[in-house]
Amino acid sequence: MKLTENNLLGVVNEWRAKGFTDDFILEGKTIKSTKTGKSYSSGDFKITHAYRFDVTENALDTQNLYVVKTIDSNGLLIDLLARYLHDEHGLIAGKTEDVHVGMHIDEDQPTKYEMEKIYKARFEENPDRYELRIGFPDFPPCPFGNFFSMLGFDKTDKKYVWLVTSILRDKRLQTIHY
Repeated sequence: MKLTENNLLGVVNEWRAKGFTDDFILEGKTIKSTKTGKSYSSGDFKITHAYRFDVTENALDTQNLYVVKTIDSNGLLIDLLARYLHDEHGLIAGKTEDVHVGMHIDEDQPTKYEMEKIYKARFEENPDRYELRIGFPDFPPCPFGNFFSMLGFDKTDKKYVWLVTSILRDKRLQTIHY
């Protein structure tokens, strides 16, 4: 499959049109269908394609898309924070057969998914201004029809923001669970 657009949403839509309608999330040592709730261990699924998006020049903001086939379902595993590739159980790493790389340098983009995008330099101005919220019910809608599991929050402006990956790895960022 050739990339016809250099963005994650465009490629997701292409795969959806080809019948890959299920969504998967990583859950412990399995991937889980968000449609059926069924879990699949490492031997029960195959990743046929992998994509990497939004790689800034400093590799601060990366997203991955994995095309997944199981014996009874086809779908996508969308990794908006590039965490699944290096999961603690190694479930995703090494399972790709065909890697497609889509790079889009977007350091000058002020928003991502209609949220203000916060880069490391802005975070450094006042690290206490931002927090990472996990599982909050008031998250804005996800553009992929799924849901966000975590998002940055600007405590000064009282709004959700997109934090680049380097901020997520910063030990000063406070994590708040709902």
